[in-house]
Amino acid sequence: MARWSFVITVCLVLWLAACNPNQQPTTQTATLPPQDGGFIQPPAGALQARRELARELNVSPQSITIQAIESITWQNSCLEAGDPGEICAEQEIPGLIVTLRYGDRSYTYHTDLDGVLVRPILSVDEPSTSALQTVQYLAGLLGYNSQAIQLLSERQTTFSDGCLEIAIAEIPCTQLPVEGRIIRLGVENHIFEFRISTFDSIPVLASVDGYLSSTPALNWSREGSSQEYCDGLKVYLNGWSVQYYCRGQASQNPGIMRLSPEQLSRLLRWFIRLQPFEFDQSSADGSQIRMTLNSLGLEEADTPLRLEISEFAVSLLAPIQRGTVTPFPLP
Repeated sequence: MARWSFVITVCLVLWLAACNPNQQPTTQTATLPPQDGGFIQPPAGALQARRELARELNVSPQSITIQAIESITWQNSCLEAGDPGEICAEQEIPGLIVTLRYGDRSYTYHTDLDGVLVRPILSVDEPSTSALQTVQYLAGLLGYNSQAIQLLSERQTTFSDGCLEIAIAEIPCTQLPVEGRIIRLGVENHIFEFRISTFDSIPVLASVDGYLSSTPALNWSREGSSQEYCDGLKVYLNGWSVQYYCRGQASQNPGIMRLSPEQLSRLLRWFIRLQPFEFDQSSADGSQIRMTLNSLGLEEADTPLRLEISEFAVSLLAPIQRGTVTPFPLP
């Protein structure tokens, strides 16, 4: 079995973390005991999906790469992939979304955990308007031609809240069901999941390679100096920035802002390009800055780039300092 990429390792860690609701997602390297001669063994559902695709293509299973594994609870016996007219019993089934790659194409399967139930997701021949908008949206964020982005799957669903089930503690959500779609896109070995409601034309990024957008991608804080700084910042891939400015007051009421498309584009490109890192900086005014980028890339960020990212964080915090944060409509 070929060694897995860093992306797949991260996806497996997140899948295993989902089994424990009290465990927070992490981007650290897996610390599981090695199996299968020193390699991490994929779950049975993923292996069975790979075997079925190998039979379909008439190739060896070892020639197919398991590109991504995401945990999910299916809501019916057809794993939400029933054929037209097929009767599917309503029941919750713990399972997986498995993305496989052979050559230059990616394939999606819905499975249960044990690989007893496996459903191939056929290519989307007639994508919805929402799916086409999402492809264009991601192309704009990454600066790619939209033809380089593969539409892996799309499915209708009912989200339980106005945040499309992308929960951030500081952001309240309307607790009403929302009709929408889950759209999965592939580009350059990355898997992007977007969610979009029928009432909004702007898709919301839910995960990249299994990294949930409800977990901060960028954490930044600053303390000290004659200015008595007490600033904090959390930035999310779904486009929210949560900012604290607590000089002379308790750090209880965050400022919440939407990133502009240009700001989200910069963050997303750093996220998929750079290795995760921590950065501590002593500024000339005596303040102490600490920053963490939770990313999935392979390139090491040099000092000038880390300073650039820190300045990016300061630019997001500036409206809080000026007292110009304005109310926004909650989702």
